[in-house]
Amino acid sequence: MYIHFMKGLSQTEYISLDKDQILVDPEDILKLLGEQAGAVDAHTNQLIERYISESIRISFPKGAYVLTDSIEAGSLAEIATPNLVFNSGKIIPEMLKHSETYAFFMLTLGRGPEELARSLMAE
Repeated sequence: MYIHFMKGLSQTEYISLDKDQILVDPEDILKLLGEQAGAVDAHTNQLIERYISESIRISFPKGAYVLTDSIEAGSLAEIATPNLVFNSGKIIPEMLKHSETYAFFMLTLGRGPEELARSLMAE
């Protein structure tokens, strides 16, 4: 269950991950939700704590990375490789404009955490 575009790139390396090394800070989740610590009710804090511990328990982490040559893109909002072009906005191409090689990293925890999030949101 790896992302298909990785197959179009050369030298894809698959890695196994130890889920005991996954560290999640509840405050980071609050920031992603646009909230500040202490600004949400106890029920929401409990859901976040429950989601973190349960997500790690039911996750099946898998990862991959690939190194690929960069080539000149046709637009200031793109980065390009020999096989693919990514529309990434203007900031990333500007930061990478002198790069000879790109490294793409992919990570999944499996379907479980997303399914858990949907069930908790329904509560």
